[in-house]
Amino acid sequence: MATINVTELFKQKQLTDPVVRLSFTNYWPLNSITLENVVTGSSYFIRRRSTGEEIASGTASSSTVETAALPWFENFLFDVYVRKASSGTKYLPFQSSGTFTANGASVFVSQIEDGIIS
Repeated sequence: MATINVTELFKQKQLTDPVVRLSFTNYWPLNSITLENVVTGSSYFIRRRSTGEEIASGTASSSTVETAALPWFENFLFDVYVRKASSGTKYLPFQSSGTFTANGASVFVSQIEDGIIS
């Protein structure tokens, strides 16, 4: 687990408000969301449920997708969407959800081959 040091951010002038400095602790855990068992070439989209904010999206280059490190302030729910409908074997859309905690999160993706359009 990585951490972020607020004092260092102030030194680098990324945070400038002294009121903010007093209200934060020095370290937040950083972790990621991992998607496991993804069919290579699938498109994925992960969003924060409460706000709809995109956390990550892209095309899987391997069977494991890991987001960039995210700071943890509190647990939050997220939604995952995975689809492979391009070249080669096509799969039905997959949707799931999870909870991001101080330890990160992991979602097992179970894509089912689309027998109609494959």
